[in-house]
Amino acid sequence: MKQATGKPTAIVTYAIEPVLPGSYAVLTAGDGDDTTCLFAIPMADTASRFPGDGALKAAGNAIPLPVVHRREECFTVDMPAHVPAVFALQSSPALDVQTAWFSNRPRLNWAYPERATAGGELRLLGRNLVRFDQYVCTDPATPASQGNLIEVGLNPSPDGSRCVMRRQGDQQFMAVPVRAASSYEAYLTLPETLAAGDYEVFVHNGLGGASGWSEALVVTVGQMAAWPERVYTLDDYIARTGSVDDAFMAALKDLEKHGGGTLALGPRTYELRRTVVMPARTRLLGAGADRTLLHLPHHTAAGPEGPYVAITGDGDFTVEDLAIRGVYAPLLICAPTFLPATQDEAAGDWPRVGLSDRRAHNVTIRRCRLEQFPFHHSMRRKDFDQRGWMKAFGERGWAAIRDGEPGFSATRGSDHYACIALKGDGLVVEDCTVLGGGHAVDLNRSSYVRISGNVLKAGHFGMGLHAFTRLTWPADGGGAKIEGNEMRRVIVENNDVSARSEFARNLISFNYGGDELFIARNHIHGMSPNCDSEALMTHLWTARWCEPRVRVTGPLTAEIVDPSGEVTNECLDGAWVDVLQGRGMGQVRRIVRREGMRIWFDRPWRVAPDEASIVAFTAPSLFRHLTMVNNRIETQAVNIIVWGSSYDTVIDGNYVADGPGITIWSVRLAGDQKVWGGAAYTLVCNNIMDRGYSSPANENAALDGAMGFFIRCGRAHDCAKVGYDILGLIVRHNHSTNNCGIGIRTTFQESGPGGARKPWEIRYAGIVLENNLCTDSVVGIAVEKDAEVAIRNNACRNVVFPLSRGKVPCNFNE
Repeated sequence: MKQATGKPTAIVTYAIEPVLPGSYAVLTAGDGDDTTCLFAIPMADTASRFPGDGALKAAGNAIPLPVVHRREECFTVDMPAHVPAVFALQSSPALDVQTAWFSNRPRLNWAYPERATAGGELRLLGRNLVRFDQYVCTDPATPASQGNLIEVGLNPSPDGSRCVMRRQGDQQFMAVPVRAASSYEAYLTLPETLAAGDYEVFVHNGLGGASGWSEALVVTVGQMAAWPERVYTLDDYIARTGSVDDAFMAALKDLEKHGGGTLALGPRTYELRRTVVMPARTRLLGAGADRTLLHLPHHTAAGPEGPYVAITGDGDFTVEDLAIRGVYAPLLICAPTFLPATQDEAAGDWPRVGLSDRRAHNVTIRRCRLEQFPFHHSMRRKDFDQRGWMKAFGERGWAAIRDGEPGFSATRGSDHYACIALKGDGLVVEDCTVLGGGHAVDLNRSSYVRISGNVLKAGHFGMGLHAFTRLTWPADGGGAKIEGNEMRRVIVENNDVSARSEFARNLISFNYGGDELFIARNHIHGMSPNCDSEALMTHLWTARWCEPRVRVTGPLTAEIVDPSGEVTNECLDGAWVDVLQGRGMGQVRRIVRREGMRIWFDRPWRVAPDEASIVAFTAPSLFRHLTMVNNRIETQAVNIIVWGSSYDTVIDGNYVADGPGITIWSVRLAGDQKVWGGAAYTLVCNNIMDRGYSSPANENAALDGAMGFFIRCGRAHDCAKVGYDILGLIVRHNHSTNNCGIGIRTTFQESGPGGARKPWEIRYAGIVLENNLCTDSVVGIAVEKDAEVAIRNNACRNVVFPLSRGKVPCNFNE
């Protein structure tokens, strides 16, 4: 270890939170170099009723931080043993409240729903919403997840989580009780008397006194939109029309005429032969999913028969307490409105709806049972070619992934059947049982989505939940529109997700980018390793343009310097600028506006990049603010995989078993694709990795035999060579047991022309392995020889190779 001395000019731009006393911390410091000193100043826990109440005071002297490792502006430092505190991290021993990074105070990333209502529930999502010392681990074999909810109650103690808010422009604060919270989420009930408007919300977790308040998060509060209360009874319309379909049409016409209402269905089966198109502000209400059934055509001698969508609409509708069964319908419920005339159109053109600008708003599906049976009675029908249809079904789904059709094939892979297919904003699927013929739920470029409390089963070539981001470049050569074309602000919680087909592809999959995703308390299990078979995955496909530079002209403005014209014709509104190397590395900012070569950012830089800094203009979003907590995952394939392009990821309190456990990737595809990305600021903590079934024969083999946690990286020979593959990775307080192990490799293979392969060392900084427990395994901790990794205080019991430092074979062609 060394303690750097020198210029006090560096400013901490980011730290992996929480920063624990007596542990290693990983941070980036703009303008930091080998002469930089770093200090931690504990802040006083003085009383503070609201932001600005009380002075920001130090509780003691600045503590010099020994630097364990540094690469460019990324530092690994040794935090002192100290009582829990907010630490001001800075490069000077004199407290500078203007530039210090206040670690361990709450950070608010976003709120759900998008528009809160007076008297309604508001959920805040972020980091450090509960102070870290509230989670006490008494047995390292059962780590204490910081994702565990703590009931706070109406009278929180001074060291508990609390929230205040004020209307923008006002000075008066009001307290809002926190009902329950974890480090990553807090539940509030807003006052019923709250007036409509924009409010600044602040959270304090009990540490740091006046310095412990979060920065403001702006939340919009509106009045609950009142839907008409009149109830229309479908059976009354059937008595008048004599037909289920005519009754639906007549009832829906009346509902549309009167501005909405409730259409009540009885406890019976309805044979449906036309698509139900929902008017705005309409609730379709059954008598219970066990009693009310919408039955689509099935087992018809003539082959497929419509409707090929059961229920559709453009938004402001709810479907509750009913069941739908379909055989020939590729989609059961979808929004926005989609009315295909044929099965092929339904199976093939739904992705085109996703590529259009049309969006649905405010769609809720609750307490429903949705079932697709594309092979209904196929084994019993003499006129049915079981083997042929299965082959055709698979080819349409699987081979289409590679058919090369522009803007279409990548979504056709398993989108041809989905019980629920939605694109829009304000979408809820709750307490449903969904048996997909392909996907159970397919989300396309949507925001403010909550998938909660469901049973989701993936069908043939499908997924339990498929969430999809994608940009489409117009034929005229203009830029791809970014805003509205990515998954953003999604909650996936308390679901039971499994496969119902041996040919299911994945279980929960976020493809091609996603901003602010919260995935918690799901049980993900029961998938055969016949396909990709990832249980919980994120999959990059972001465009990364790194030839241009930025010339910063103000706190929120910059000019693009683009001599080659790489982004001259790109849209960039909604893109991200990611500082890869040089001054200000490790920071990202969103472009909120572009005019010519001038751009505006969402917030100021802590240390602005200069024209020598290597940046990437990135679209769609990186997997930013990705939170995976308290999931139970048991499959024989990969349990959790973050496959490139991630930024600020927390994987906390998960139980993973029976296959490769938790894996973090950097991926660098061929240069002409401009698709690549690594992992920046990743915390893997308090997880249990079980039943890895790995028993390598020696220390070298142990590097690939560590199946509980590991990193993987791959690249093409002509890929982009800039940026970090791993920038800040802390693996802490995990338990790896029953032949799992924890491994860090830094040498991988590069694919070349003609299949040739050669070794390459990834670009990495700030990797920490500490305070992990490994038991009953062949491999404990396996780290590649000469890899610069901070390792300490890991314990092993009944482990053959407790700490191995093997070498990767240098000739990958052998």
